[in-house]
Formats: sequence, C-alpha cells, structure tokens
Amino acid sequence: MAPLKRETDAPTLDYWVVPINEETINALKARLSHSGILGEDGVVVHTQLGTEEQLIFSACDNFDEDCVRVSTSVPQSLLAELLHTGVLRRI
Repeated sequence: MAPLKRETDAPTLDYWVVPINEETINALKARLSHSGILGEDGVVVHTQLGTEEQLIFSACDNFDEDCVRVSTSVPQSLLAELLHTGVLRRI
C-alpha cells in the first residue's frame, strides 16, 4: 500500500499496516472499539485507511478535528450515512 506512510518522526511510534478483509475485519472491530483506543485520548495516534492506489482516510493527532481527512473518492452518500448512524460526528 504505497499511499500509507509514517506521519511522525519523533517520538518514534509503532507503525503497523494491517489489511482490512474478511479475515481481519472482526478482530479489528473488536480491538479498536474499546474505550481508550481511538479518539482524543486514545493510544492510537494516527490512523490511515487506503487501497493499493490511494489514501482514503487519515486521522492524525488522536483524531484532532483539524487533522482528519477523507478522500473525494468516498461517495457523499456514504459520508451522510456514517453521519446519520453516528460513526461520524460531522463532515
């Protein structure tokens, strides 16, 4: 996945690339849904989602609202659905 890259040089943080597919999706949901993992006080500082060709989603600095980006290739209808279901707080 070429578009994914380390966002922080210092301090040195762990960097993992995990494929999201039928084999990993349930484990990722289980691990990432716990309190204290994602968000402003979470242990995951930067999160990126992408395809082989492009970065689709990036949330840096513990999901700071000024550091969350979504690719224009994501349909507005999907963003509206995620907003409606509470997955996103605002667009």
